[in-house]
Amino acid sequence: MAGLEWAAAALEELLVLRAWIRMLRARHAGASINTNALSERLARLEELIEVLSSTLAPIARAILSEAL
Repeated sequence: MAGLEWAAAALEELLVLRAWIRMLRARHAGASINTNALSERLARLEELIEVLSSTLAPIARAILSEAL
């Protein structure tokens, strides 16, 4: 269970980081600064979020179904 809580907390942190990177990219794009590096990091972050979400979803469903 502790592993699941850790993974959920990690996912939450990744989502916050994604929002921060999107904001930073938008701010710099408006200032005509090259945002390619931020876009690359954001793409990798999106992949990590997808993998972690896909891993957590079935585990969470199994735990919820056992609780009911």
